[in-house]
Amino acid sequence: ESGLEIGKTAGNRCSPEKFSSNKFCRPRDSEMKLLKVSQCHEDSPDFRSRLAQLEEATGLLEKKLRRICSICEERQALAERDRTLSQQLIREFEFFASKELDCQEETDAAMQNSIEVMTTALKQLVDNQERLFEQINIGILKPLQHFIEHDVEQVKASRKTYEKSRSEATHAADKFCQCKKPEMGLLNDLSLQLFDSRYDLHHSACNYALDLNCLHTKKTPIFLQKLVDFMTSQLSYFHLGQIMLRDTEPHINGLYSVLERIRTKVTSRDTEERTQVKSLLEQVLTSRARDLVVFHTQDLHFPSEIAKSTISRHLAEAHPSIPVDEKELEPASREPVQALTMSGYLWYAEQKTFGTSWIRLYFSIRKGMLVSPESTSKAKIPISLSLNLCNVKQAPVADTERSFCLKVVSPVRTLLLQAESTQEMQTWIEVLNNAIAHALHGQSLTPEREMHLPLEAMAAKYSTPAPVVKPKKVNVSKDLYVVPGNDICADCGNAKPKWASVNLGVLICIECSGVHRSLGVYVSQVRSLTLDTLKPEWITKLKEQGNAHCNTIYEAHLPDDFDRDAIRQDESRQEFIVEKYIAMKYTSPEMKERILEERQQARAESLRKSQQFLTQESNESASSFTSASEETDSSKPGEGGEPGKEGNGSKPEKNGSGS
Repeated sequence: ESGLEIGKTAGNRCSPEKFSSNKFCRPRDSEMKLLKVSQCHEDSPDFRSRLAQLEEATGLLEKKLRRICSICEERQALAERDRTLSQQLIREFEFFASKELDCQEETDAAMQNSIEVMTTALKQLVDNQERLFEQINIGILKPLQHFIEHDVEQVKASRKTYEKSRSEATHAADKFCQCKKPEMGLLNDLSLQLFDSRYDLHHSACNYALDLNCLHTKKTPIFLQKLVDFMTSQLSYFHLGQIMLRDTEPHINGLYSVLERIRTKVTSRDTEERTQVKSLLEQVLTSRARDLVVFHTQDLHFPSEIAKSTISRHLAEAHPSIPVDEKELEPASREPVQALTMSGYLWYAEQKTFGTSWIRLYFSIRKGMLVSPESTSKAKIPISLSLNLCNVKQAPVADTERSFCLKVVSPVRTLLLQAESTQEMQTWIEVLNNAIAHALHGQSLTPEREMHLPLEAMAAKYSTPAPVVKPKKVNVSKDLYVVPGNDICADCGNAKPKWASVNLGVLICIECSGVHRSLGVYVSQVRSLTLDTLKPEWITKLKEQGNAHCNTIYEAHLPDDFDRDAIRQDESRQEFIVEKYIAMKYTSPEMKERILEERQQARAESLRKSQQFLTQESNESASSFTSASEETDSSKPGEGGEPGKEGNGSKPEKNGSGS
């Protein structure tokens, strides 16, 4: 109703009666403003006054026309920006509708059809808007610009000619009047000059007057024509838009009904999920309270009744909305764990220069491996340990200064982990032992069953390594070339690279591989895609990283005008690769600091392993030398040797045990 009232009000405002006395329609004496050609030769004050008025009107007309053109151009730019944003918005609507909407099977087709119809209508509206502004540009802007550049500029040129002719006529009259009578020959020449100059003045004044009259006569029809063209374009645009939007009205009403059904389902589902969450929270609270009772009784050595009453009282105060009966806190009898997989948070002891740092990481036991997915972001050394060569035991408190700790010992490294209770620590130890036994013998062994194993089986469990299966050499080039950017060398851009830097995760050509080998293994580890056997973790990293992703890090600040063809020379190639990976000239400061820290940690870990290996070799050599010396001493005369041979002063052979 309010819309109808507004329409009536607008209709009353636009009625012909309202415009009958409007300022745009009052009569004007347009003839009085035009110049009379018959007065051009007189050059009277009245003619000059009218000429000055027309010149002033011409200047104002030019300003107004240029202002209209400027507004049209600005509107064109805003329309182009609006069209671009509208297209982006429609694309986002389509993407959201195709990826994010949770449609049911019975309403999926109808909903998608309605959304497609509405987005199509929006696209057509944007196209119509583009055509509208093209019509405005062709029908209004360009004709007005032509009128300014042709008609107005022609009037300016006629004015310059007229001003010049009037100046020359005035100068000729002045010279003629200054001439004396006896100089008859000169007077004759000056009279002819005066005649010619006045004729030129009359001719230029007539042309100037005609141009001015023509300009001010044409402005009214031009303005009316362009206004009619503008309104016609607007009428056509809105008429087509009304037709298009009228076709979408049934789909809009259909979506309203679908929307109501979806809201009802969402409300019921939300209520159901809240009920499930409440039930789940009650179960979790009861289970964790039961574990807390076990912690109090086993680790804090509280009597069972006191522990249950204390925890029950705490639950009543802290969580009054969830009632928990004290009888439900009775812990269940613990049975041996038979599982092979487990996951959860443990505290990991990371050895540093000035002590031990404890980090809380998420560990998982699966497929005979102990891994931590978070190790790459928090711990400096990646944690991925094969359990077939490991041994698990509880760590004494005296050694770790912490409770509930367990050690996972392997030939490569030793992990010191901490649980949050004795029960959790025992569960981790049992599952790890089960995984170790399954990796060695293909069966799950609990500690009770493990005690009845024969001695040979126990020795095989802790000493016999699993057979090493060499991976088959496969052609991975085709799979790696699919990764974005891997079809060309990451450094120089040569096609079909056959080499890879497995730690950086990029593919390089054979020329760049030689430079990469000179950078050092802490920076780049080079392997051939066709000659070498790539480890699965290398292939995974090459697929996850790729040349495009790696270059966003190492070439983040590479100049836009950088020419890769120029670095294919040997000296330029080496200089660019050293700047890219060693100096990290094109890397952001934050990433540069992080990469340098990772390289330093890898170098320190490698040095630590080397020193540990050398110390072990030195101890073994010293032990063998001590045993050899004891054997030599035992073979001397009078100490159990053969007196006949040693008593004669004979010495042991050079190849004997003494040497």
